[in-house]
Parts: sequence; structure tokens; C-alpha cells
Amino acid sequence: MAKKSKENISEQNLNDNSQFDFLNIFSKIFGPLKALIKMHLKIASKELKKDFKRYISGLISLFFCLFFIVSLLFLINILLVLLLKDFFEFSLFHSILILSGLTVSGSILTFIISVSLLNKPFLKETKKAVKETLKDLK
Repeated sequence: MAKKSKENISEQNLNDNSQFDFLNIFSKIFGPLKALIKMHLKIASKELKKDFKRYISGLISLFFCLFFIVSLLFLINILLVLLLKDFFEFSLFHSILILSGLTVSGSILTFIISVSLLNKPFLKETKKAVKETLKDLK
């Protein structure tokens, strides 16, 4: 019986050592990958905060810009219609038509500027780092 218990203990130690070796090998293989993924996630979260703030600020600014432009153009249009009608002696129809063209031109210009501000790449550094990592892993 003493021999069986010693054999059982040695078999158990052998099984424990093989499990330990497997876990050790597993952690050696996937440890750097885990660290790499954590690094990418940290970079992405920093960049996401920065880009998210920029996009929200851009959208809020765009909203206020459009609101103020519409309000201002509405008031200016009323004044300019009266000015064109009385000072340049255009008819009411032609005065409104001229100012409508100017309003559309201003709106198009504002839209182009807003789109160019919001058209910057999103998560540029993170995409670059992920592409380089995938390239290195291949």
C-alpha cells in the first residue's frame, strides 16, 4: 500500500507539473498579445475621447451656427427687401428673388465649411497601429 500511495503522489505531481507547464506556456504565448491588445485599447480610448469631443463640439457649433444664420438672414432679408423695393425701386417680387439667391449661396457656403470641419479621419492613430500590428503578425 505504501508503494501505491507513493505512485499516486508521483502521478499527481506529474499531472500538476504538466498542467503548470501548459499554463506557463499559455501565458508566455498569449501574455504579450494581451499586453498588445491592452495598449491598443488604451490608445483607442484616448483617441475616442478626443475625437468624440471634437465631433460633439462640431455638431453643437454647427447647430448654433445654422440657428443664428437663419435668424440673421431672416431679419436681413426683411430689411433688404424693403431697401431694394424703396431705394432701388425694384418690385417686391424681384427684391425677394434677389435675396433668395443670396440666401441660398450663403447656405451652400456654410454647409461646405461645416462638412470640411467634420470630414477629418476618425481614430487615425488607432487604425494605423492596428494595421501595423496585423501586418507584423502575418
